[in-house]
Amino acid sequence: MAGRTETDIAALQEKAAHQERQIDELSDIVAEQERRIDVMRKEILALAERQRELADAVLARGPDDRPPPHY
Repeated sequence: MAGRTETDIAALQEKAAHQERQIDELSDIVAEQERRIDVMRKEILALAERQRELADAVLARGPDDRPPPHY
């Protein structure tokens, strides 16, 4: 009976160690995803600002302004 209890304890310890490694790996993945999301969020804000600037520039053109010939 003692042998089985020790085997069961060893199996549980092994399982707990495996789960701890998985949790650490998942935590690293989530942290990397958060970093990437922050970078993308900043890029989106910069693109939105650039789009506003371009829209303002188009609206600011007077009726005599003509697009360059390559348009």
